[in-house]
Amino acid sequence: VIADGMAWSPVNETVLYSSSDYISVVQPGANNGGTPLIDKSATELVLGLDWLPDGSGFVLAVTGGAFGQENSNIYVYDFAGNDLTPLTNFADDFAGGLSVSPNGQEILFEFADEPGDPPQLWIMDSDGGNMRPLGIQGESPDWKPGTGIVFTNRLLLPGVFSR
Repeated sequence: VIADGMAWSPVNETVLYSSSDYISVVQPGANNGGTPLIDKSATELVLGLDWLPDGSGFVLAVTGGAFGQENSNIYVYDFAGNDLTPLTNFADDFAGGLSVSPNGQEILFEFADEPGDPPQLWIMDSDGGNMRPLGIQGESPDWKPGTGIVFTNRLLLPGVFSR
């Protein structure tokens, strides 16, 4: 198995990962590829994976469109219902590089109008509502538990923003 994105579970030793055909979960040291959860085509690129803090599911950003890369959107997967729910509906914009807040209430993500454009950081509620730009350029955001968001890559000035 060749994985192009991975995330450790916050509640157990399960690893979530993306391969060319699936998004799957696996236990470290397993002698197989684990359990496929979501089918995807090889032309779809997973641009972000992050667990929900309670381990009940995860959030992902994946490219889409007729040829697999005309846009990218954010979805939430729920283990209990085996449900994949869209949180965004971009027709020709791109969402990726995401991070779920430590309390699970918000999702921080990269947004770009065109491939190759410098990404802007946007935030939304975990149900997809209240989506808005933060007004800064950034990439690969991650929450710093208890103190806010740490921006360390492609930020014009280093900074920590408390929420």
